[in-house]
Amino acid sequence: MVVLCIHKSHLSHRLPPPSSNVDVAFVSVSNVEATFIYSDKLQLSQFVYVTYIDIANPLPFVLNLNPLPCCHPCVGNLTLLLQPPYPTQHHPFTLSSSKSKTLFRLQIICNSWIEILNLVRPRCHTNQSKTPTVSVESGLVAAHYAAELVDEGGVYGDDAVVDSDAIVDSDVEAPEDRDDALASLKANDSIHVFQSINDGKTLVSKGGKFELGFFSPGSSQKRYLGIWYKNIPIQTVVWIANRANPINDSSGILRLNSTGNLILIHNGSLVWYTNSNKTAHNPVVVLLDSGNLVIRNEAETDPEAYLWQSFDYPSDTALPEMKIGWDLRTGLERRLTSWKSPDDPSPGDVYWVVKNYSYPDIYTMKGTEKSSRFGPWNGMYFSGIPGLQNNTIFGISFVNNKNEVYCAFSIFDNITMARTVINQTGYISRHVWVENERSWRTYRSFPLEFCDTYGLCGPYGNCVSTQSQACQCLKGFRPKSPEDWISSGWSQGCVRNKPLSCKDKLAEGFVKFEGLKVSDTTHALLDENIGLEECRVKCLNNCSCMAYTNSNIRGGGSGCVMWFGDLIDMKQFETGGQDLYIRMDASDGYMAPEYAVDGLFSMKSDVFSFGVLVLEIICGRRNRRLYHTYKNLNLVGHAWTTWKGGKALELIDPNIKEACVISDVLRCLHISLLCVQQYPEDRPTMASIILMLESHMELVEPKEHGFIPRNVSVEKDLHSSQKDTSSTNNVTITSLQAR
Repeated sequence: MVVLCIHKSHLSHRLPPPSSNVDVAFVSVSNVEATFIYSDKLQLSQFVYVTYIDIANPLPFVLNLNPLPCCHPCVGNLTLLLQPPYPTQHHPFTLSSSKSKTLFRLQIICNSWIEILNLVRPRCHTNQSKTPTVSVESGLVAAHYAAELVDEGGVYGDDAVVDSDAIVDSDVEAPEDRDDALASLKANDSIHVFQSINDGKTLVSKGGKFELGFFSPGSSQKRYLGIWYKNIPIQTVVWIANRANPINDSSGILRLNSTGNLILIHNGSLVWYTNSNKTAHNPVVVLLDSGNLVIRNEAETDPEAYLWQSFDYPSDTALPEMKIGWDLRTGLERRLTSWKSPDDPSPGDVYWVVKNYSYPDIYTMKGTEKSSRFGPWNGMYFSGIPGLQNNTIFGISFVNNKNEVYCAFSIFDNITMARTVINQTGYISRHVWVENERSWRTYRSFPLEFCDTYGLCGPYGNCVSTQSQACQCLKGFRPKSPEDWISSGWSQGCVRNKPLSCKDKLAEGFVKFEGLKVSDTTHALLDENIGLEECRVKCLNNCSCMAYTNSNIRGGGSGCVMWFGDLIDMKQFETGGQDLYIRMDASDGYMAPEYAVDGLFSMKSDVFSFGVLVLEIICGRRNRRLYHTYKNLNLVGHAWTTWKGGKALELIDPNIKEACVISDVLRCLHISLLCVQQYPEDRPTMASIILMLESHMELVEPKEHGFIPRNVSVEKDLHSSQKDTSSTNNVTITSLQAR
């Protein structure tokens, strides 16, 4: 420590005697002038410390200002005027004599500042001589020590200076090094202004759960400031301050300054700092039992009022209640970033992020490439991990509002120790400490399987892990490159069997696929104010909308999310998963007209699909192909027209005509035409169909088919049969589901 004397504008220095334990060095402080105007009606001895800190060389020294006598006749307040060399404007501050300490910050030149600490002692020693005593100001300036002068009432002249020779060891023994002043303080969970933590000393959270200090990872000799579990034999680090800037020896020092910022110093150089610009009033650093290191004003406990917190700057580990995502008010992004190796905690190229899309999605990234995807939150779980839900131990939350977008996990007791970690290989795992085993047990890890590889099957590909050929094209699609597809080259994905025309909404509709991990939401649009039906209408009316579903599946579903552009990174689940309604050409496949046009579902929609299948078997042709092009008819339209024209035999596939019973084939053809009638109420039930196939009961004549030409609209009042009571909007079309 450097002790100097100052009065008015005069600066001088004195060397202490060799026996003194105070370190002294010659320094120049000509860039600051301090002028005292003292008036205090109280009989108090005054002592003012001025600490000058240079960013380039942040080790502070203390300017020892001459104290004025405790019984001065003037009245009023104590006022300190600081005049930097430029600008020339004065900066007055009034110090209240009723407070025991007052801190000010004044920017004086580029990359430098002055910190003022006013100590008012509520006593007046009138009978003592000018004998200084040495004291350690623990709790206020614990890293510094200086002489306090007590006088019986004489007044110092303008040229008077305090001679350093007068500094003696009196009341307490001065430490050999200023940082050793902290060693005598009892270890706790906090540090105050000008206190410091050096290598070998630690902070321990109040409940003894976490510890902050310096450590070396693995076989490395480099030193890092970090937080780890206190009572676990395997040192498990959960946060690191100087990941990208390690210290080469054990001379690191962590300090809290009066502006409410932590600074990590090594041999006079700044290694790391918190860079908070919030206003500080008596700041304090506290290590909480949550593992969160916070800087707050001493009287403030509201987390929203923290000046800074380590939870806002995660390393590779998420602890319970830590938010991963975005603070939209400040633009702060919180992400997990892997270590480079077990011996090197510097930021790796693997990280776990929440993407702030309209419908937010969660990814593991390797560099700029997406490696795997959790999928969006659907109100109950992440779409890509239906098994990861709230249970009796863990809770999962996802918040998406105008202020924040983040996910977090919680634990429902104060005993379980759990953490979520991302490693160098791209796996994100949740670990739980098992006390009787004295080890960490992996509770869940992601990616879970091959199908969790991002975009494995390309656009419109569906990954089915139970199949020998994992990638399958969705119904209505085919491989873009059949040759590559056969050899497991799936990246090009699938294309539609029949391109969308987007000329007439009646020519297109949506097929419901169940049990899916929904597509990447990069180009999705969220509208939480409408339901599924309105969502379908909006998507149908927009040619670019390729799919839709509910954004929240709780309580029967709510909200709307629509996808624009290709659908990618989908996966099929045997249990769980989500519904996705994908746009299709209405003449492509087996879509019932009421489904294609109005999105209405019933058991009769399945009957329609069954009828199309029977027709395809009998005719040996696909329903997508057009027949009698001048009439714009597909197989259903062609079959009904041919039947009505009395030429039903022409429909039978020549390959089966010679080997079948014609009457049986014609009966099956008749039944299939009953199944594809335009209106659901005219179609038979599946029970009736079985009876028709097993008996020789008389069949009614089929009515108008359900095929909708591109230039013909559907008139709903053209039905003639009694409506049945089958429910709608709640039964799936099983033959069209992805399996």
